[in-house]
Amino acid sequence: MRHQRSGKKLGRDSAHRKALYSNLAGALIEHGRIQTTEAKAKAVKPFAEKMITLGKRGDLHARRQALAALRSNDVVHQLFSEVAPRFADRPGGYTRIVRLGPRPGDAAAMVYLELVDHEPAASPLALSRAQREAAERRQARERRRAERRRAAARRRERARLEAAAGPVPVDQKQVLPDTVRRAAIPVGTQALLRRRKIAHTIPERADQQGERDQDGGAHQRSDAHDDGSDVVLSERETDAIEEKDDERGRRQHGEGSKERHRMPSGLCGSTLVDEGAHLR
Repeated sequence: MRHQRSGKKLGRDSAHRKALYSNLAGALIEHGRIQTTEAKAKAVKPFAEKMITLGKRGDLHARRQALAALRSNDVVHQLFSEVAPRFADRPGGYTRIVRLGPRPGDAAAMVYLELVDHEPAASPLALSRAQREAAERRQARERRRAERRRAAARRRERARLEAAAGPVPVDQKQVLPDTVRRAAIPVGTQALLRRRKIAHTIPERADQQGERDQDGGAHQRSDAHDDGSDVVLSERETDAIEEKDDERGRRQHGEGSKERHRMPSGLCGSTLVDEGAHLR
């Protein structure tokens, strides 16, 4: 007979049951609310309230008793420093049970065991349509602001590259070979200079200038504007002009060779035979 034997065994031995109470009460103190079966909630409810009463006492002996039952220093610290002071003026009844209905599968009665002052956070599913739309509008505004910040950063970088390139003095404008230009100018500035067709100059030795003069100025050509400024051609335009000059030279050379090998109109076959006989 079970005379003078309170509590439920819950299908567990004493060690397993004590561990279950310790874990459930620790989770309740840490989170403020737990979801479990109705039988376990009714069994652990008195145990959890006793722990809160120990926290309200606050002396060393009560702390040691709570530590022996809860088996966690962090939970005991939170109990004595945060949870128990909230119930200092409450003589008891620190928890409540909220029924949720049967559990799918075995139809066990499920409940919430929570502290009476617990305020659950709003679930995304519980938000109204207006709240969801407001949240979506805030997210859209944040995305637009981020895009504007990125565009402003790109404009500042472009302005910095243009300032780094700077205007080239008229007397120093010259087109450098591609290898020299790449070695002297950063990659971003190279793209900017190619896009704007601006030549970037660096100091060179006199012998390099003489070699370029001897080569015929293959990499530069400048003409005079009405205002006296020079026009600096890009490398692509210089190559196109050189190809056209080469093609014109080949065409002229071919026409001259044809004229040299063309037969005079006043001569005929008999004349050539007579001249050959005379030579013999």
